[in-house]
Amino acid sequence: MKTFAKTFYIIMILVSGAALIPVLGVQGRTFRWQNYAGLYETPTPPTFTLLINHSHGAPGSFFTVTGTGLPSNTPISVFANGVQIASNIMANDFGEVSFQLNTSNASLGLYEITISTNTSASGPSSVAFNLIPNGPQHPPTGGGSIINVPSGIAVIQQFLPYTIR
Repeated sequence: MKTFAKTFYIIMILVSGAALIPVLGVQGRTFRWQNYAGLYETPTPPTFTLLINHSHGAPGSFFTVTGTGLPSNTPISVFANGVQIASNIMANDFGEVSFQLNTSNASLGLYEITISTNTSASGPSSVAFNLIPNGPQHPPTGGGSIINVPSGIAVIQQFLPYTIR
C-alpha cells in the first residue's frame, strides 16, 4: 500500500506539471507596487485662482475679475455679498473666465465677489472691492461679460472708537 501511495503522488505531481505545459513561454504581467501606491488616498479636487484688478474705486467704476484653473467649459455663478448677480457664465476651453463688474448702480461699501461651479473645484473663490466716495474712477478694461452690481447689497464697515479704562 505504501508503494501505491508513493506512485500515486508521483503520478499526480507529474500530471500537475504536465497541465502547465500549455502556458510555458507565455509572458505574464509583473506585479508593480507603484501601480497601487495611491490606491487608498482620496483625490484632492482641482483648485482655481480668482483675481480682481482693483481693490477700491468710486461708484461707476468697472472691476475686472479673472479666474484660472477652473474646469473647462463649465458654467459659473457669480455672487456679490451672497446675492446671485449672474449665472451660466462659461469658463473657456482652458478653464479661464473673465467678467467685468459695472458699479454705476451700486451703493457705497464693501463687496465680496464669490463664484461657484457645479463641480468639486475649490480655491480662493472670493475677491473683494470697496466703493468709496473719493476713490479713483476705473474705466472698463479687458473683456468678458459685463455684470451690473445692484444697489442695496453693500456691506458698510464702521469702526468703533477704541477706549482704555
